[in-house]
Amino acid sequence: MDNHFYKLPLNFDSLFVSSEDYMKTCTEKESIDQFIEMIIMTCPGEHKFDKNFGSKIWDMDFVRMVSKLSWEKEFTQYLTEAVSRYETRITNILVSASIAEVQTGDDVYNMVSVKNKATIIIRCKLVSTGENVIFHYTLFLGPISND
Repeated sequence: MDNHFYKLPLNFDSLFVSSEDYMKTCTEKESIDQFIEMIIMTCPGEHKFDKNFGSKIWDMDFVRMVSKLSWEKEFTQYLTEAVSRYETRITNILVSASIAEVQTGDDVYNMVSVKNKATIIIRCKLVSTGENVIFHYTLFLGPISND
């Protein structure tokens, strides 16, 4: 089967213009990577056609952390559930997450702020080839943003 995977963001202008730049494609791994990032960065309720799409990690964004270990466990559980449910091109999904405090500086306003940095590693196997792959993501929490 000849599958085509498209690079995000989609450029719909290219549909109306004849050029060699017609809808850029990517590999299956890149497509999965993009989709997992979309799952992570989408809050449940945002998707118009599937209100459950996304990850419940958004519920944890401003929650006071009682225990780092329990926070990481719950965060990992939410990501595992979301990725397992929506990304069907992978199997044997193992998610690990760790959190650390980092200082970020704003040179313009000469301010320093402390944010929580979540590092996410997803190990899995491609259904199509059986190849083991690893995806890596970094988020800054409070409010969530990606690196």
